[in-house]
Amino acid sequence: MDGRQACATTTTTPPACPFCDQAPETINQILLGYVFARQVWLTILDHWDKPTWLPIMDASLMEWWTSVHPQPKLRKETWTVIALVAWMLWKHRNEVVFDGATPSTSELLRKIELEGQDWRAAGLLRKAGSLPIRVDEWASSE
Repeated sequence: MDGRQACATTTTTPPACPFCDQAPETINQILLGYVFARQVWLTILDHWDKPTWLPIMDASLMEWWTSVHPQPKLRKETWTVIALVAWMLWKHRNEVVFDGATPSTSELLRKIELEGQDWRAAGLLRKAGSLPIRVDEWASSE
């Protein structure tokens, strides 16, 4: 058995979203649609005073992302934070599916803040306020 065969026989993908156990799992569902993701996005968008940017339930990532229109001077920063949050939602999904972690918005928001510090140190985020709120405020919002 080669590596591809071993991977194919040992890796399973759940037939339904591991968070809601109802809808088929899709990238749009994971990053935008399920309640857990929407809570994370709402926390961030509320602080930015942009609750109207919250994606609709059946939004596709591409349609939603291109519908967000930040001020030109904030565009790169906004899109970088969106990429960061999407990346962290994906990683959290994998922790739940493969490591048996329990979904936690406060834990995910804390991890987003920590990863954001690394992105800032690497020059991907410029402003300290680009991640909308402090970790302790996120933890109290769950």
